[in-house]
Amino acid sequence: MRWLMVLAGLVFAAPALAAPMFVPLGIVPGATYSHAVAISADGSTAVGGSYDNMSFSEAFRWTQAGGLQGLGVLPGASRSNAAGVSADGSVVAGGSWGDSTNDEAFRWTQGGGLQGLGVLPGATRSNAAGVSADGSVVAGSSYDDSSTEAFRWTQTDGIQGLGVLPGFVGSGASGLSADGSTVFGASYDGSSTEAFRWTQTDGIQGLGVLPGATYSYANGVSADGSTVVGRSEGAVQEAFVWNAAYGVRELDQVLTNLGLNLTGWNLTDATGISFDGQTIVGFGVNPNGQEEAWLAMIPEPGTGLLVMSGLLGLAVRKKRRTGDYAPNKLVAKSTVGLARNEASAAQVAGSGKRLNTMLRLFFVLLLAAVLSFASSSSLAASFTPLGALDQCSSQALGISADGSVVVGESTAGSSCESSQQAFRWTSGSGMAALGILPGGSFSGALGASADGSTVVGYSDSVSGEQAFRWTSGGGMVSLGYLPEANVFSAASGVSADGSVVVGTSTSEAFRWTSGGGMVGLGFVPGDSSSHANGVSADGSVVVGYSNDEAFRWTSGGGMAGLGFLLGGSSSYANGVSADGSVVVGSSVSTSAWEAFRWTSGGGMVSLGFLPDNGASFASAVSADGSTVVGNTNSSPFIWDSTNGMRDLTQVLTGLGLDLAGWTLLDATGVSADGTAIVGDGVDASGNVEGWLAMIPEPGTDLLVMTGVLGLSASRRRRAKRSTCFPA
Repeated sequence: MRWLMVLAGLVFAAPALAAPMFVPLGIVPGATYSHAVAISADGSTAVGGSYDNMSFSEAFRWTQAGGLQGLGVLPGASRSNAAGVSADGSVVAGGSWGDSTNDEAFRWTQGGGLQGLGVLPGATRSNAAGVSADGSVVAGSSYDDSSTEAFRWTQTDGIQGLGVLPGFVGSGASGLSADGSTVFGASYDGSSTEAFRWTQTDGIQGLGVLPGATYSYANGVSADGSTVVGRSEGAVQEAFVWNAAYGVRELDQVLTNLGLNLTGWNLTDATGISFDGQTIVGFGVNPNGQEEAWLAMIPEPGTGLLVMSGLLGLAVRKKRRTGDYAPNKLVAKSTVGLARNEASAAQVAGSGKRLNTMLRLFFVLLLAAVLSFASSSSLAASFTPLGALDQCSSQALGISADGSVVVGESTAGSSCESSQQAFRWTSGSGMAALGILPGGSFSGALGASADGSTVVGYSDSVSGEQAFRWTSGGGMVSLGYLPEANVFSAASGVSADGSVVVGTSTSEAFRWTSGGGMVGLGFVPGDSSSHANGVSADGSVVVGYSNDEAFRWTSGGGMAGLGFLLGGSSSYANGVSADGSVVVGSSVSTSAWEAFRWTSGGGMVSLGFLPDNGASFASAVSADGSTVVGNTNSSPFIWDSTNGMRDLTQVLTGLGLDLAGWTLLDATGVSADGTAIVGDGVDASGNVEGWLAMIPEPGTDLLVMTGVLGLSASRRRRAKRSTCFPA
């Protein structure tokens, strides 16, 4: 048993095995010192400013390969500074200024250099505070001598003011989420300041202040924009955490409620948050009265219950012998260095009748299962047939990023042949028909926004087959056609917030927005037709195929062919990660059609085949690009870098699911976190039917197993004789 514990320790320690490194970044010529202010998500690029007191300042970008590079200044300016950098380090945002009238936010790229982002109407200056992970969105503030307003900039829409909170006179942006959909900052007047969160759907939204306070400031946001951290000031200053479910809360109270002992601590500011919203850093006053930095971990609710269930069985026995013990896992980082303080439970020998080891282990496992099921059904594997309209057939063709909504098409009518309709399915309401455009006879849904509130697809109409956009408030609305292409259109993908729709009109890929309508994306040079199949979360990256080659389109670079696998001459792209950096699809190779995964650094890489299958086709990819789903000759697959390509039917049955009578044919969509997969198959009645499968995250199982292994090892050391457990 001990070797299992050692192995588990090595698994968790593996990420820490990278060689330590310390690298001075240098100073721009003409300056006397430099400050780094941000680093790219992949760790390859640092940005900041190099200075000579107040007479000189220049933004810089540092890479290990290229060293320190001064980024220059905008025309008419004499100074610059960097504020943020994209995930891969290719885009830098900041500000450039000279005298008091020509301050301007900038966006820098290797190919285009510094690009001024302009100012809002009525303002004279601007400055950038941050940039999205893919570099397509910049947030900051635009101002004059009397007022300031937060802005959000995109290549398509330019600089757009975000407004101010009701009752306030100004606003300023402090940063934005990784996907660029959420901007955070503060709105102010002469007597108070309130943190805000802005999204395209909800606009500017005040986050409130803590009880007794009059000021609040937002400092950081999770990658998806759902969690904001900062500080609230009044008689005292306190760190806060905000989400839509609970509103603004005192962070120290949240941590205390999770069982952490913060006696003597006053958490005064939360300054940063991890992508997943579970790790928060900041500073406060420690029990010795010193200001000290700290790091706190807030587990996901389901994970916390699983860990608790493992500890509870052990705690019940220990409590009878030693009394209560409250573990403390607050990790503190001092201003001098980083120190990890982990309290360990005292083990006191005692007496008392011991339960049989097997029974105690069974109790822990049973309790874990009960708590897991009660806390969140998403932690357990499941397989859900979606049914069909009028008990006919159905195909699931897309799923919302949060996994709550499935869309597709279902035959309907008394004969099950009279009509095909787009549907939207939720666990609470089941399958609901979305209707058909006036004068039409059929429709189908192909994509959904992140929360499933917007659905896109195609519908027959009095004018022919047309792309549509559906919302609960507005119903099904035609998006029309491209000019001189009024034969056919279909929408195949939609951005996370529902504002950008992509698809095909006759023979050209399009991108639609409410402000700009339907705009053709053109073709790969030399081609004459194109089709769009997918879009990134923020709508800035579109993928599909042009003639016979997969493409990736951006507003800055246009349509670029992605090539083919070795020996191939045809390829097409079906899906794209949330930030647009990973594209999946299929390409002909020397042997057959093969599913591929493309990145800018690695190019097009084959995902292989399932055993005894001579072809594979990738349909969709998770938000971070790590999980791919599709089919191989009518057998669905799931792929990740750890396990490679696996037969999804075998994965589900291996998790204990009963698929008797079912033949799964295809996996067509996957949720943002990779745990919810949709597709279609032949059910026990012989009908084609859509389905939804839930696969728990590996980390959940690992937490349970680790707790059990630890309990087993502890008991085995004290056992009079070894006990063998079945594998």
